[in-house]
Amino acid sequence: MEESFFNENNAAWYAAFLSTILLGKEIYDWYKTRPSFDVSFFNTDEPGADDKIIIYNASSRIYSIVAIELYSATNAKSEDRMNYDIGRNTDFNIVVINPLQPFVMYIPDGYKFRIKKEKLLFAEIYILGQKDPIIKEVH
Repeated sequence: MEESFFNENNAAWYAAFLSTILLGKEIYDWYKTRPSFDVSFFNTDEPGADDKIIIYNASSRIYSIVAIELYSATNAKSEDRMNYDIGRNTDFNIVVINPLQPFVMYIPDGYKFRIKKEKLLFAEIYILGQKDPIIKEVH
């Protein structure tokens, strides 16, 4: 009697292979939709001109940002942290950033700041629905 390709052993191997491929696709989709931001700071050094912070949504999903905090420190988790008031503490604006789009936040002239040479600038981005902020080094 001729043996068929679709016997129990081959069906089990095919199911294991297919489920592994589908798991890989799920991990890839999760990786592509996780929050990913690039943050840039543009200091004008001109009186009367606003400085800019540009937050670029580098992921493939829409995100709502609840708050943004800037601080300088030697590294992201160090204790020598210095927070900066950028004039937005009383604002409660939820900012929606579409995939692969920037959001420009202006820092008024009265809230400009300088960073010490040995320190780095970091941004804490609080996303709606997430407990912990995303901490990014500002370039």
